Amino acid sequence: MQGMLFAVSPSLPSSESVQWAEVTGRAVYAGQLITDVNTGKLNLLVEHAYPGQRGAHPEFGQDILALARAL
Repeated sequence: MQGMLFAVSPSLPSSESVQWAEVTGRAVYAGQLITDVNTGKLNLLVEHAYPGQRGAHPEFGQDILALARAL
């Protein structure tokens, strides 16, 4: 995510840049996955990508959850 952010020119107004929309959209989606807005979606994605981790779901501390909510 940080690499994407660095690739966006700071001279572009955020309201006019497709790149800014892409970066902010991904940040919002990541926040939703971490805070489990779409119940179970992150677990489903992890299990689909890594079948051997079925049942071993990621857990986040309160500090990460607070940052994700701020996204």
